[in-house]
Amino acid sequence: MDTDNIERYLNSFGKQVVNRAKGNLQKAKAFFQKPLGLGLKQFGKDLLGNVKQDIIDTINETQTTVN
Repeated sequence: MDTDNIERYLNSFGKQVVNRAKGNLQKAKAFFQKPLGLGLKQFGKDLLGNVKQDIIDTINETQTTVN
């Protein structure tokens, strides 16, 4: 393979990877967005504060286990 063909192949492959990732992110966003929206209606603004704290706690726990 010459350099031009390799570059074209890598560009094409990279675009496929990015498009696949975008699709997966959109599915994940839709999956979490609906329950959070329903919870917000039911539990109010306190829900978002609790979700935020859960995320912070999880990050801190993960950092503690890694270190």
